Amino acid sequence: WAVAIVAPWFFYMVHIDLDLLSGGLLTWILFTLIVLLHAAASLLTSRTIPMILFAIGTFEIAAKISYTLVHDVLGLEGQVQMLLMFALLAFEGIGIILGAVFYASKRSAVETWMREFLEGSEALGDL
Repeated sequence: WAVAIVAPWFFYMVHIDLDLLSGGLLTWILFTLIVLLHAAASLLTSRTIPMILFAIGTFEIAAKISYTLVHDVLGLEGQVQMLLMFALLAFEGIGIILGAVFYASKRSAVETWMREFLEGSEALGDL
């Protein structure tokens, strides 16, 4: 029950402490690791709140990747920038949703694999 109380506040404080809007590459790498921590917490505790925060964080990372690729790498601006950014974000979103569908269809197998992996078991099993 503590996960449901602590996880949202932790997620909120990470956003404040890292200052994601003005953060550089190292900030976003650290944020990605923290988002993966939420995924691991969700798999280990079988709680929904960390999984929701993982999904929100994943979409934030996808938006940052889309914006950086279109604006900084391609150097586009204006309406073309927005169109390409949202198109790329849509493809990334489809991948995130397909990952969620995979997890939902094999939830117990994924959670068992994660526990065995963290325990260092040799027989990781098949997903």
